[in-house]
Amino acid sequence: FSIQTQVRNDRVDEALMVIDQEMARLLEGEPDRSGFEDAVRHLSGSFPLALDSNAGLAGLVSRIAFYGLPLDTLDTAVARIEAVEAETAFEHWRRWAGEASMVTVLVGPDVGGADDSEIVH
Repeated sequence: FSIQTQVRNDRVDEALMVIDQEMARLLEGEPDRSGFEDAVRHLSGSFPLALDSNAGLAGLVSRIAFYGLPLDTLDTAVARIEAVEAETAFEHWRRWAGEASMVTVLVGPDVGGADDSEIVH
């Protein structure tokens, strides 16, 4: 899981604060059912677009092989995405994201005055 953003160096602290607040809201707050439904529509609607080129198809087939997914994944993916229930998704998100150790990587010239390009946050 990653969050990416592009901000000016003088806004890095503010951007990190907003990201931290949003992560806390997602982990502790009430699930956003409307947002979940939008995400399901986006994922199920955009899945076929990933198959519109040889490179896209090859990438999906390689992920199927890498993760040991069923061979009918390309045929069943949209139905499986649409079958996910909001509560199940939120429960797994909270368990996974709550246990994850988060790392913040800032890239750019003199990012926040940091000496390294990787900052544990």
